[in-house]
Amino acid sequence: MTYEFKYLMRLLGCALEKKEIPAPEQAVDWEKLIKMASSQGIFPVFAYTVGRCEDGFVPEPLRNRMKELSQQYIIMELSRKMNTLYLLGKLERQGVQAVVVKGFAVSDCYAMPETRISGDVDILIDKKQERKTLHILGDCCQNIKKRKKGDHHSVCYHQSIGIIEVHVLLYDEFVEDIWFKEMKEAALIREPYERVDCEGGSYYTLGKTDHMIFLALHMVKHFILSGINLRQMLDVTLFFAKNYEKIDAGRFFGVLRALQYETFICNVIGAAAIYCGLPAAWLDLLPVRPEEEAIDMIMDDLESVCYLSDEDRQSRFDGWHAYTKARSEKFKSSRWYRFYMKRRAILPALFPPREHMIKTYPVLDKCPFFMPLLWLHRLFIRGGRRILFNDIPANIVENENDISQAGQRRMDMFRNLDMI
Repeated sequence: MTYEFKYLMRLLGCALEKKEIPAPEQAVDWEKLIKMASSQGIFPVFAYTVGRCEDGFVPEPLRNRMKELSQQYIIMELSRKMNTLYLLGKLERQGVQAVVVKGFAVSDCYAMPETRISGDVDILIDKKQERKTLHILGDCCQNIKKRKKGDHHSVCYHQSIGIIEVHVLLYDEFVEDIWFKEMKEAALIREPYERVDCEGGSYYTLGKTDHMIFLALHMVKHFILSGINLRQMLDVTLFFAKNYEKIDAGRFFGVLRALQYETFICNVIGAAAIYCGLPAAWLDLLPVRPEEEAIDMIMDDLESVCYLSDEDRQSRFDGWHAYTKARSEKFKSSRWYRFYMKRRAILPALFPPREHMIKTYPVLDKCPFFMPLLWLHRLFIRGGRRILFNDIPANIVENENDISQAGQRRMDMFRNLDMI
């Protein structure tokens, strides 16, 4: 881990604890720090921290620029939150209970909540109310992209809020079936929703233990897929630090242990506490003591997100497909893995969503009643040939040794963290 990345985490720790920022012990490239902060999803926190530093070691033009940007971010986030609260109120008045997950539902764990900014707003609704919810959102949102079969959310774009993800499930079918060992929503959401009153309105969110489980598993999903960022690490650590007395630790760590992610999460929390310099009396509650070797692996992978090349992205693609194979064969069988992956590939290829069909066959835009006929054509003419000649890519990993060396290193990391 480079000194700049260590110093970035120390700056964040000072912001979270409202402490004075220490001067760097060696020369740092401030523009490099800005790029790191942006790639890690915590630039607004960084800008706020640097903008209020008056000790002289931050160049004056940079400090003024960061101060101005942080003020802009805070104003935009306050506006976005107010618009979101209004939209949630509109849904509630029409009989839809929308539950906020992540986002501003965890921002109060930060010293300056408005600096915890994400790229979208996530709401969870009852699946039975999905059509009604999307119909209501259709009056104020553009470009509504309905979820496909097996997906867990639809995506809407609101002019004042930005991207809104409307979840009917917390995770998609693939993640739930393999990475989370078919652990269903009933095991993950057990507590009543909490109503939070705030300036500008109120909203519902998950109970403390349910939310802690969701934040942890959401981070696990990203770690396997492409790697985590500092914002996700801080969300998990700060939420645990603030609410550990209200969280059912036995249930939380029991879920992680059953899924084999306990070691990873404990070391993530330990790493954040150590490198951000957070007061961590609650570290004694962790059932797995953070170890230097595991923390170093996680931190190196975390920093590498700042410099991902195309080859690195391919290695992460290789890694999560190999991980899927390993988990499937451990908890199911090799035959089950091959059948599952082929089924996931063949069905969408034969029956693609309406948007894809219109792009392929423009006539459908004016004559949608041709859709069943074209699906049958794909099934019996094109699809039959492709299935016969095994021409539909299913991303099946035949042998772990055949993937890229970087992908194999990610698999080694997963094993060292007891995730397989």
